Amino acid sequence: MKVACSIEEIGAHKWRDFVFDHPNGDFFHSLEYYHSFQLEKTTKSVVIALLSESNEILGLSVFLLRQEKNTLISQFTLRAIAYAPPIIKDNDQFLLGELLNQQHKQLSSKAIYIEYRNVTDEFKGQDQFIKTGFKAVKHLNITINLSVKKNDIYSSMTTTARNKIRKAEKEGVKIKQINPESDAISIEAYRLIRTVYKRISLPFFTYSTFSRATKSLSNSKRLLVFGAYLNDKLISVMLLTLYKQEAYCWYMGTLRNFKKYNATDLLVWETLQYAKSIGIDCFNWGGVGYPNKEYGVRNFKKKFGGTLIQDNRYIKIYQPLIYRMGSWALSILR
Repeated sequence: MKVACSIEEIGAHKWRDFVFDHPNGDFFHSLEYYHSFQLEKTTKSVVIALLSESNEILGLSVFLLRQEKNTLISQFTLRAIAYAPPIIKDNDQFLLGELLNQQHKQLSSKAIYIEYRNVTDEFKGQDQFIKTGFKAVKHLNITINLSVKKNDIYSSMTTTARNKIRKAEKEGVKIKQINPESDAISIEAYRLIRTVYKRISLPFFTYSTFSRATKSLSNSKRLLVFGAYLNDKLISVMLLTLYKQEAYCWYMGTLRNFKKYNATDLLVWETLQYAKSIGIDCFNWGGVGYPNKEYGVRNFKKKFGGTLIQDNRYIKIYQPLIYRMGSWALSILR
């Protein structure tokens, strides 16, 4: 076996086929996702793959190596995040162990910690995470089945959600598909989402990273962007990634002072309808917080029906002291 860390070593066609044909392969393993962040500095994509001697792909993971732009704390915030667990040929546990060991060799000197997110019960190999020093953290998510009739999706929503959808329509809120290749709209959408993330004290991309990534993903037909408008003003936005039969809510945000217009409720409903119309079977909310912690966003997302599921996140800390210092510095900055 050998390790590969570039498109050239792995092979673009082999990469695409391996992810698409693997039952657990998703958007966050895709070549398009990797390519969108390949040249970034503060949010750079990293691939680690196992190859056979004949260059067959045996296992693959994609990380974002993220670092805060703030120069005062940047050295304390360098982390490697994988938004999906590794995909391994035939779910072979030996190969998974080898891949995790190689990730340690590749990333332990580059990141304070690594973290896998969206690890569902379908992933065969959670024991390997524990054996190689990862700690499990429970996390919740919601998925919505779009393969049923549209009326069934609508009726599964709460009365509150349906009422707010109707109110938004009466207020004149309009939902439009946005072309992220338009610089003016890209800036507008970025500012809206960035404002939300700043308010809740969570890190977000720089504008240059956001712009290049969304344009790249749009060009490869992996991204849809929808906006809610009131009198031609963008007041709510959703970025939706597409892969196989799943739509994944990547990012969304709403202007707080326009909350009374219920634009986001209408935005979600129109987005679900559009995703269904193009053959998407599953809408993935991308996480709704920790089980034992109140989370307002979870209450919002639950209104639209779907199935509440428990995922796990797995974290492995390479530099505990710097990790604690970084957590402290971020809390002070926020």
